[in-house]
Amino acid sequence: MELATGYTCIPFCSTTCQAETGVREEKRMRRRPTQRTGRGRTDHIRSLRLGWRHGLGRIFGLLLVLLPWPSAEGHAADRVVLLELFTSSGCPPCVAGDLALDRLLEEHSSKELAVLAYHMHAGSPDPMATWSSMARMRFYETRGAPTFFVDGKKASEEGGNARKADAIHRKLQKKIEQQRGESSEISLQASAIRRGDTLDVEIRIRPAEVFESSEGLVLHVALVERMLQYTGSNGIDHHPMVVRQVLGEGEGIPLPSLQKPSTFQEKFSIEAVQSRVLDHLEAAEQELAGRGGWRGFDRKMHVIDPDQLLLVAFVQNPRSRAVLQAIVVEPRPAGTRPEP
Repeated sequence: MELATGYTCIPFCSTTCQAETGVREEKRMRRRPTQRTGRGRTDHIRSLRLGWRHGLGRIFGLLLVLLPWPSAEGHAADRVVLLELFTSSGCPPCVAGDLALDRLLEEHSSKELAVLAYHMHAGSPDPMATWSSMARMRFYETRGAPTFFVDGKKASEEGGNARKADAIHRKLQKKIEQQRGESSEISLQASAIRRGDTLDVEIRIRPAEVFESSEGLVLHVALVERMLQYTGSNGIDHHPMVVRQVLGEGEGIPLPSLQKPSTFQEKFSIEAVQSRVLDHLEAAEQELAGRGGWRGFDRKMHVIDPDQLLLVAFVQNPRSRAVLQAIVVEPRPAGTRPEP
């Protein structure tokens, strides 16, 4: 198995018409005194009716603009943006990227933003790196950290100390909001049930409409831990949304032409994922030991806490790298009902 090394830390991411009509009516009524009987009373009642109608017209117009329209099958779906970060606990410039990610996770729910943090051996070897991280690095043809991708497009390569985090955060926030404003051609639903060591995963893909770009798409399903505690040489002691494995590694699961809804079922063995992470770390030790005086990992972060697991699924075009839709789901124990 090939172990990709030699990564670099990138140095220090029509209302007007109604208003005019109301003004003319008001001036006309000022010129004609109001009487309790006869024509004056009739005109007064007529003006009240006109004013009431104009008022209702304004209110109805505002409601048409402000109230959400019900969605219907065949319409575009709301987008969940995918943010991917390549980082390392041994990379000093990654501090700014990691802190920017913390803020984004605080500001966005999982219904708005899906996050994947791929740890790699940049600066010094990282005990949270995996074969899947290496595969995604090769897919994007990136060797530097920190590097952010938003829906498959490179969004930031800036790094630095903690003072640089605000600038990276603003840059990423702008790109995320731009993507949030774009509708998606597909919608995703997912469930994950934990039965002992096994996670049974079901992904349902529904096209919003028949679209020509459906050929050649792939489905990626990533198993991540919500938070890992480890103090690396750059001083960062917490690491959110750490990727443990991506099914199919860099290749993904090929999708048929999405002319109709499709369902895919997959399984994760937690023990098998742990073994694969350990396998990568042992291979890294053998290849990297002695470089720059490094003697090996002080602690291998291969053990997985099942209670911290999340699944992130997304559909991507491998040619353009564009991500069409993403979803985050929390596994639930067998025999329990999903939260509404």
